[in-house]
Amino acid sequence: MTLSRRQLLKNMGVVGVGAVLAACAPSAAPSAPASSAGESAAAPATAATDLTIWFHWGGATGERAAEFINQFNESMGADENIKVTIETVPGGEYRQKLTASRLAGTAADVYHTSIPILELVSNEIVRELSDEESAYVREKYIPAAVERMTFQGKIWGYPTEHQAPALIYRRSMLEQAGISELPATAEEIRALAKELTHEEGGQKYYGFTQWYDNYPATFHFPGIVWRHGGELWEFEGDIPRKINVDTPECIAALSWWRGMVDDGSTQVGEMPFVDAWQNGLAIMGEIEPWFPFINLRDAGVEDVYEDLGVTHVRPINGVQPVVQSGGWELVADRSSNHPVEGEKLMKWMMHAPDMPFSRFIVEVIGSLPAPIEYPTPIPGWSEAMMVGYAGETAPITRAHPGLKVIGSGEIDTAINEVVQAVMLQQKDVEAALVEVQPLLDEILERTDGNRTM
Repeated sequence: MTLSRRQLLKNMGVVGVGAVLAACAPSAAPSAPASSAGESAAAPATAATDLTIWFHWGGATGERAAEFINQFNESMGADENIKVTIETVPGGEYRQKLTASRLAGTAADVYHTSIPILELVSNEIVRELSDEESAYVREKYIPAAVERMTFQGKIWGYPTEHQAPALIYRRSMLEQAGISELPATAEEIRALAKELTHEEGGQKYYGFTQWYDNYPATFHFPGIVWRHGGELWEFEGDIPRKINVDTPECIAALSWWRGMVDDGSTQVGEMPFVDAWQNGLAIMGEIEPWFPFINLRDAGVEDVYEDLGVTHVRPINGVQPVVQSGGWELVADRSSNHPVEGEKLMKWMMHAPDMPFSRFIVEVIGSLPAPIEYPTPIPGWSEAMMVGYAGETAPITRAHPGLKVIGSGEIDTAINEVVQAVMLQQKDVEAALVEVQPLLDEILERTDGNRTM
């Protein structure tokens, strides 16, 4: 069965039981009276400090996550008298569960979440990292990941899953077409997509595939605008002051996507993005590293996975390559009764050289390495994946600007509707973007207009 990443993560999660175990402070045990045999009774062991961490994985992935939490309990946890319990909360239920658990006084101590730092800080949910750990994050992680953890000049968590798209392609199909190297610009990629599109054996092979009807329609959008020399957002510090979709650069960016539909070189309107790749009909496309892992390698489409080439996305002529990134983070609840122990857990999970959680995220989930000095070669990664994602894409990432916009949910919905209508040739690019601009202005003013520095 074909699954998008969002569907996969939703299906893997199971709701856990909400409970936070109270800690018992160490204290000296009173001396027991001597027994009739002249022996003293043994003093009771000091109770452990119990911590709860939220993960969203279930199934086999959840079992793998539990393995390294057990490693903590058996190593540092045993030494420090800390016991960690996982509570499984599906990602889509995090916000509701956060609110309910905090009102009930049963909040977790540590969360792994994709809720933007802006939202977590504004709602007074997370605790700022200590000075020592803030310095560690700034020094040890790539700039885009640090930017995502930063709000009001402070560091609020550790970046974990770090996702950004790269240009993936079938090496064998390019070789058959006599192409030894991909061109350097977006304009040339569009021309190549048209050239590569062909029919063979009653099947159509698509030069460039586009996931226009899911999260890439909005998540990838700032990136293609940057690659066409524009800016989707204007910020004053952390405050978004304007969103621009009716500019020449934005119109050119969406026209690049739509142009391949007009050329007949993409699968849009004919089959889903995932199906095109799993059926061996896709030749090029842009997607994050989780996709080749989950929907190709782990889905049994190993012939396509082994044939993949990976390189950075292509900008228009005269613009430097850049790509937007987003992901998940590890954060501590500010109301936790065990801040010191929670920080010890997070340090154990994230600090080099072992960094077991980063290794789990990169090697099991499929993510760009957020740590600067990630061990190479990466176990389970093909040479092409390491070169294109870890080597070329990670250094050109920039944090997705919507992560610092309160009204981003409404804005993304509006943009998504426009992109889909344009890609299905229901609306013209410029007219659609001009039409939606006043709505985006209204949403931004209503949701973020009263924010202060």
